[in-house]
Amino acid sequence: MTVSEALAILETATVECKKRDIDTPEVMEALDLLEPHIRPAWLIPQFRYHLDRDPSVGVDQEGQQQVLRATFLASETQLKN
Repeated sequence: MTVSEALAILETATVECKKRDIDTPEVMEALDLLEPHIRPAWLIPQFRYHLDRDPSVGVDQEGQQQVLRATFLASETQLKN
């Protein structure tokens, strides 16, 4: 997987998190690939935290998407600089 592919996976996950569970092996692989290259170091753990949820507990999907979107954009910007 390339950095571009990993970013595309995270972007898709961010958009689709309101429709489906995005805690998938593909998303985890993308996060694993990007984690050593992203600063500040808390961005990827924050993205992971908002993926890891109990399906029996209601999640504010709009809030989840907003956090994931902000985290993704910060990660993407950092990689481009």
